[in-house]
Amino acid sequence: MGGGDAAARALSVQLKQGTRNAHDVLDIVERRAADLNEVHVCLALSRLAATLRFDTGAQRHAARRRPAFSALLALAEARAPALSGRQAAMALTSLAWMQAGARGGLLAALEARARQLLLGAAIEPEDTCHCAWALSKLGYHPGGLLEDASRSALASGWLRQLPAKPLAGLLWAHARGAAGGAAPAPSLPGLLRAAMAEVAAPGFLETFAPQELSMLLWSLATLRGSGSSGSGSSGCVGDNVGDHDPSSAEAGAGLPLLKQQQQQQQQHQQQQQQLQACGAEVPPALLARITAVAADRVVSFTPQGIANTCWALARLAPHALRPPAAPQQQQPQQQQQQQQQQQQQQQQQDPDDARRQLSRQARRLLQAFCDSAAAQLEYYRPQEVCNLLGAVAVLGTPHAQLVTAAQGYLRTKAHLLSDWDVAEALCALLRLGSPPDPALLQRLSHRAAQLAGAAAPPALARCAWALARAGGDAAPLVAAAAARAGGGDGHAFLAALAARELALLLWAAAATQAAQAQAPAQPQPAARSAARRAAGAGAAAQQQQQAEQQRARARQLREDAAVLAAAVQGALQVRLAECDSHTLTTALVAVARFGPDESTAAGHADRAVGRGTDGCGSSFAAAAARQLARPAGAPAPRHAAAAAWAAVRLAADAAASSSSSNRGESQATVAAAAGALLATTIDTLERTSGWRTLPAGSAVALLWAAAAAAPSALSSAQRAAVLQAAARCAHAVGPREASAVCWAASALLMREGRRGAAQGADEAAREQLRAAALAAHRAACDRLVDCIDSWLRRGARGGPRAAGGAAAVRSSHLAAAAVSCARLGAAPPALMAAVQEAWDELIEAGGCGDSEGAQLMWALARCGRPAPRHCVEAASDALLLRFGGGGGDIGGGASARADAALAQLSLEAFWALRHRPGDALARALQQRATSALEGANAGAAAELAA
Repeated sequence: MGGGDAAARALSVQLKQGTRNAHDVLDIVERRAADLNEVHVCLALSRLAATLRFDTGAQRHAARRRPAFSALLALAEARAPALSGRQAAMALTSLAWMQAGARGGLLAALEARARQLLLGAAIEPEDTCHCAWALSKLGYHPGGLLEDASRSALASGWLRQLPAKPLAGLLWAHARGAAGGAAPAPSLPGLLRAAMAEVAAPGFLETFAPQELSMLLWSLATLRGSGSSGSGSSGCVGDNVGDHDPSSAEAGAGLPLLKQQQQQQQQHQQQQQQLQACGAEVPPALLARITAVAADRVVSFTPQGIANTCWALARLAPHALRPPAAPQQQQPQQQQQQQQQQQQQQQQQDPDDARRQLSRQARRLLQAFCDSAAAQLEYYRPQEVCNLLGAVAVLGTPHAQLVTAAQGYLRTKAHLLSDWDVAEALCALLRLGSPPDPALLQRLSHRAAQLAGAAAPPALARCAWALARAGGDAAPLVAAAAARAGGGDGHAFLAALAARELALLLWAAAATQAAQAQAPAQPQPAARSAARRAAGAGAAAQQQQQAEQQRARARQLREDAAVLAAAVQGALQVRLAECDSHTLTTALVAVARFGPDESTAAGHADRAVGRGTDGCGSSFAAAAARQLARPAGAPAPRHAAAAAWAAVRLAADAAASSSSSNRGESQATVAAAAGALLATTIDTLERTSGWRTLPAGSAVALLWAAAAAAPSALSSAQRAAVLQAAARCAHAVGPREASAVCWAASALLMREGRRGAAQGADEAAREQLRAAALAAHRAACDRLVDCIDSWLRRGARGGPRAAGGAAAVRSSHLAAAAVSCARLGAAPPALMAAVQEAWDELIEAGGCGDSEGAQLMWALARCGRPAPRHCVEAASDALLLRFGGGGGDIGGGASARADAALAQLSLEAFWALRHRPGDALARALQQRATSALEGANAGAAAELAA
């Protein structure tokens, strides 16, 4: 072993006893480098680790900069072939504590020596585990050593000899490699089975220290292979399922590379699935025992141990904490198998008891951890706080004190968060039903924008989705994602995103653009004229400048969203086979939420998301709708309703974007797929009696889709069923949904009347549909009256009640309801009075646009309730602003037809009101009305304008 003579022994004693700090050790190395053998090298490394482990970063850095330190590492590499098993473990453990030696060939040399000793049975099992742990701790994946150790342990059975610490260290080394993307060792499944059998042995689990329990749980959770990365994902999903113009060729130019990268991801997922099948799943009884032991030692856990343990439970225990599925849903119903079912139920009693025990122990442990963390959160690092929040959210065990303390902590430490921390915190708070307060949301938005350029693609996608969902500013993240997706490394960026993350990113882009479009615009003409009189021309010029800046930001956001939408849809088109129903629904809703606009930039966005005749969005929408319509791919009713709404909206937008003479084959394909999905969804709800549990918003979405779909897509009975469902839940909707029911009921009733008269439809079915439509319309009108009254009572006139929110009343809601009443000839007096009062309020607050004003004038006049003169004047000013200066579209596209419909509707409204518009407005309206709608009647104009 060396050191047999007196000089060598004296040098060993000097290294052990004569060194008080790192510099003493390095001084000896500097003077006696030629005399150091393998024993001395290991002693020197051990003494350095003992003195530097708890030193400050500055002291450690100063010691590592000395030439003697580099000389010692070189000596260790040179002496590696002569080290014994214990010496190799000592050297590697010392290097791990110092976080040194990762450069050069030192770690490879030490791993090679450990493998050589293992093959010759010249190293103890504990030392093998310590070597593997230390190498992994240093960021070096010892794949060969781990496989050799696993095979040796299974062949000779030395796993039974291991104490808790080396066993946990060996599993941790395997998990660290899996977390870094390394393929699992072939012998790992067998090792896991043997390790869990040892852990389950009576009395052994009680020998684990808190740190070892944390390592064990983290390793088992990581090796379980859920497919997420980063610092503990909370699994955010899109629950609310809405100068660069890349062509379809550019979007698919790198698909071969994308397919190769995707195949690698699929291979890794298959390896993880094989790992789960071979024993990576932890039995509930064993997990319950581990949590019980941990709960008894809560006071001994460090903040990192608490965060890691909770994170691990979030990945291992969620299924056990949820109510088990009803047995009759999984058992066959044949009478000849009843006896076999009873036997299976008896065999399942023990697992059910284990799951109940796990649920109790996990909740007990989480409660204790959350109590401890809430009182001592200032001692936690940002990553630990975010991981803890994510675990609490995934396990569905909210802790009010912890959430409140965490929000305060994040407000002061937002500048220290990583990209994964921001994503984790936002997703967790949303999932817990405690969205961040405005101050915290602003700080998290700012931090996310700082990190967006270099953030991990999955973290960027989740941050963007969560910010958009929480109402934060996700525009910088959308811009960063667009730049990265459209840049030279765009294919690598997209390949790093799972299919669900691609859908989340697309949803974030659509939601951000929609939020920008709904943001308060420049003041309406009446408000602007009052501002000029009060503050003079200077204030008006400043307002005009601010409005121009806002329009410029909106244009830039639309361009960014166009680039991102084209790239993401191209990637999703390749990955359709791996998309689940939730992912497809989220993506479809996102594409549908890219609303058409009149600006050039929005035209780019429309083409990018497939609103043109040959965009990739049409083919994607059709393929997604067909896949969702299959029985095997049917989503939950709530998501099915959202998907059907999105598919029908895309089909309707595609049909409206071109004339009937040049509608492409892709548009017909989308319409057919959307109709099939809608019919399948309604049939499923009828067959399973799912209407009773369908949320109100989903029922309204289905009704809108039924009204907007092709006439041949549904039967009269199917439309009547949707109308009845919407009428039953009308009392629980907001103003937006209530106005949508009004519009859809009137549209269905008028369409069915025309269809029945033309085709001689069954009179009984027509009467059933008529009764259902009138009932739904009445219920929606009553609900809208309540919503308007509640909104008008909230806040001062023209004040906060005019702001956004689910309960806010907008001019579009009023217009849709009023037009529906005019079309049906049924105008409830209470609704008309409420509409007039709310319209007056919105005009004063500057919240009524030109199109809505014209529709309200027309509808109120048709219903025998002329609009007040000041409302008519405000609508005239808005129309003059749109058309008087040469604005609007006079081409032949959908925007031109909408402008023509609006102009003709306005002219008829002015005529019915006996109101003479100004000469400039009258000429502009006449020009638009005759440009593209020659001979169209006012009813068609009202329908187009709506």
